[in-house]
Amino acid sequence: MKVMKIAGLFVVLLVVAVVVAMACLPGRMTGGGSVFIYDNTIGDVEVNGGIDGTRVTHGFEIHCGTPDNPPGPNNLEINWKDEDGNSQRFHLETLSYGYCSLVDDPRPPAAGFNTFDGIGMGKLNGVDGAKIVFTFTDSGEPGIDDTEKIVIMDADDITVLDVPTTPVTFGNQQAHKYNK
Repeated sequence: MKVMKIAGLFVVLLVVAVVVAMACLPGRMTGGGSVFIYDNTIGDVEVNGGIDGTRVTHGFEIHCGTPDNPPGPNNLEINWKDEDGNSQRFHLETLSYGYCSLVDDPRPPAAGFNTFDGIGMGKLNGVDGAKIVFTFTDSGEPGIDDTEKIVIMDADDITVLDVPTTPVTFGNQQAHKYNK
């Protein structure tokens, strides 16, 4: 009986160790798409302090590793129009935090994670000093259940884009195992 309890405990510890190790392994996420938000049923996009039904597009290839040392190269572009109809562009220059975790079943490919949390610095409309905090999820194929959450602040720490967790309308986000 004692041997069975020890064996059971060993199996539980092994499963926990594998899950933790998989979440800490480096990986990458690629993809892009659009979110459209028109009403309060799925949330609003706050643009420069006002609510505006707007299209936010994104494209990326980002790498995760340890939270404070994500390998590169990391590319992320976010585009939208402000309430005056002016095009706004964010370009990631430095990913300072990139962490992959397994929130639910990532489905193909078996990357070991399906959620990417990131923080970085970049350019907003060509001006240095903008900041971004984001979360992208891969919820399997064909990508209709993938989500994104994005907050972008300008160099003066004023929030210029705040997208709550929102399903990707067009596009796909894909978690990948790390490969050199």
